[in-house]
Amino acid sequence: MKVENRKDGTVAFTLSRDLSRAPSPGPDSDLQLRRSATLRVSNKSGTVVECELAPQKKREALIYEFVIAENCASASNLSFKEIDDNKDEGRGHLLGGGTYYEFRLASFTKRSADDEGP
Repeated sequence: MKVENRKDGTVAFTLSRDLSRAPSPGPDSDLQLRRSATLRVSNKSGTVVECELAPQKKREALIYEFVIAENCASASNLSFKEIDDNKDEGRGHLLGGGTYYEFRLASFTKRSADDEGP
């Protein structure tokens, strides 16, 4: 995760997923990985917005980028999921299986970490 604190009071986040290091079911498998990233932007009043992020593919990586207000970073998070699923959608979706990553955005921003105190 890369973070840039901007002069306009926003924070830019970039999450990169190196596909060469990601688990893969293999070419002969009936399974595939479905990836998704969900951003939850919150402030002191609660959740402001929740949305799915679309990745950009650059070489062998998926890149997720977003910018939020600095005062929302301390209460916001990003969920990234890699879930096993059937290649053939006619067979339905699998339940369970996969890896879930939860990123609390405050842990990536200096000011948010300083504001929380000991």
